Amino acid sequence: MVKMKKVYGAVALIALLAIGAGLWVSLGVGVTRAQAQSPTIDGKIAPGEYKFSYTDPDLKMELHWTIDDDFIYIGLMAPTKGWVGIGWRNGLIPEEQEEGMKDVDMYMGYVTGGQLSMLDTYGQTPTDPPTPDTQITMTINGKDVPGTDDILERAGSEDSSGTTIEFKRKLNTLDHADNPVPAQGEVYLAYGPNNADDFTTYHGSSRSEAIVNFVTGKAEPHD
Repeated sequence: MVKMKKVYGAVALIALLAIGAGLWVSLGVGVTRAQAQSPTIDGKIAPGEYKFSYTDPDLKMELHWTIDDDFIYIGLMAPTKGWVGIGWRNGLIPEEQEEGMKDVDMYMGYVTGGQLSMLDTYGQTPTDPPTPDTQITMTINGKDVPGTDDILERAGSEDSSGTTIEFKRKLNTLDHADNPVPAQGEVYLAYGPNNADDFTTYHGSSRSEAIVNFVTGKAEPHD
């Protein structure tokens, strides 16, 4: 994969990270307070485990989430035995400024033999598979600084109904290869075909978009 380089000075980097952190201050209300008991990241989504839930009407893919202090817990369930993924940009972007999957912070995982493989990735181009954060560098004061894998906890399972993935990360990781979780934003849900146990197989028509308010729990399909 082609590595991405970004060049910033120290002052510009601080400003960039401050803007990301400020999204929650300006758009969210009380998002730094615990909203519910934290889910258990065990690869199984129990009824009522998460505070908010949304099921995409076309994909029949489930998104569950809970915000607890500075962290978000996400559960995904899709009717596939291939990879499952979720991604978002920095808030709501005008449609004319969107470029496919470019600049989308994407989390992808699949289960084989009872073991979860999962990556923290970022879309560098409109159509290519997203790149792992650890392969994306930013040049800061002349030094190439790699991105980091910011998934703090992860677990997954697979059965006859499909694949379930759970993970935890900070609302704002301060990683240059991540987007802060927007208080409200366009969320991308997708999964690969059965047995697509990799991070590169194209999702085809199994991709959808929703406008999700991570604070209030309101979510609706986005055409």
